[in-house]
Amino acid sequence: EEVWSGADATTAWLITASIFPFALSGLAAAALRGHGWVAWGTTAELGSAPAIVAIGTVLLDSTGTVSLNDVALLLLVANTVTMLWAFPVAVALSSAEEEPRFSSLVGFVRVHIPQLVPMMSVSLLFLLVTWMPVLTLGLTSSTDQVALVAVALRLAAFITLIPAVQSSYLAPRFAALHRRADIACLNRLASGSARQAVYLGVLPALALFLWPEQFLSL
Repeated sequence: EEVWSGADATTAWLITASIFPFALSGLAAAALRGHGWVAWGTTAELGSAPAIVAIGTVLLDSTGTVSLNDVALLLLVANTVTMLWAFPVAVALSSAEEEPRFSSLVGFVRVHIPQLVPMMSVSLLFLLVTWMPVLTLGLTSSTDQVALVAVALRLAAFITLIPAVQSSYLAPRFAALHRRADIACLNRLASGSARQAVYLGVLPALALFLWPEQFLSL
């Protein structure tokens, strides 16, 4: 029977503790984009925490060895820092509205529950589909193999980061064009952004395909 060591338990607690600030950062990011602060919202959702973790890991590694607990602690710090700057700004923007449409979160959910249920169901299904290989392998194989697959999936995710960033900052433009019924401009924007994503994604995809062992050894 496998028994967790103290280091394993510490890592698990650090990662678990980072979930709450991560969730609030995502909520703040959506609010920032909704108020027109698209760049700041995208940074809160996709840029701030990863940048802090990456820079911190490089700095720690340059001083010697960096452990899994160090990275887990960096993740907690990064999500907390992101929450501390993004959430107050989102709250301030919402409070500054002349005529708030909803007095409470319960009121918002009550009005928009027909749209929230399918949207959140699709989000949950997307997460399950994305992580199903790791979850399945975790039930049938060793933790070493699960870790290797998880790392490979993370590297491959760099290719999808480009369209993820695009969808974040293009969503308001798509909505505005659709509201104006400017279908021609909407089609041009969609096709142009798709071509841009393909062009920018070719190089990292080709690098991973040609030198997988070198990237996995990182």
